[in-house]
Amino acid sequence: MSEANFPRWFTWPDGRSIYALTAADRLVEHQKIGNRHALHVLEAKTYPDRLRIQDLLAALDQGSLKEIERTEYERRMVDMESTPRIG
Repeated sequence: MSEANFPRWFTWPDGRSIYALTAADRLVEHQKIGNRHALHVLEAKTYPDRLRIQDLLAALDQGSLKEIERTEYERRMVDMESTPRIG
């Protein structure tokens, strides 16, 4: 994958998680859990971590995830961050 493909933003259709893929090896996930949220940052240094990113991109290609614009990602991120954070 070339750097021209980054950044990318996507979500599950139900909005439970939103993702920012800022580089081939860096993924940020904001996850809604009940009335709270969690933040996960994945710096893919191991093979399983790279597979996680590849699986998400495959789900995006298959239509399980949907790509969103940066402004939509930022709006949803602000909404999630208005709830208490887990961890």
